[in-house]
Amino acid sequence: MVEAADELNLIPKENTGAKVLVTIFEDPQPALAAAAVLRQKNINAEVFPAQDKIDKQLKYANRKGVNFVLMIGPDEAAKNVVTLKNMQTGKQETITLAQATDVLAR
Repeated sequence: MVEAADELNLIPKENTGAKVLVTIFEDPQPALAAAAVLRQKNINAEVFPAQDKIDKQLKYANRKGVNFVLMIGPDEAAKNVVTLKNMQTGKQETITLAQATDVLAR
């Protein structure tokens, strides 16, 4: 029922305080590891609670007022990179986690 209300945008947009949402793909380990690194750098990171379609995860970030989304899919994990999307501009770039941390620390 909550999911249905969320899908219909009946739940008000609320800022969770997170600066970045880390998405979950098939294997949650890269996301959890990335979130731990971000938190060690005092960057407020939220991990999406379950594996789901990327569109749903992006909509969730938008509804929560999160400024950035960090994606580590199978391709990124294999190349040891992440995709960082700015939710305000829509711009996304594939960079290292260290570079993403620098961007998010600003």
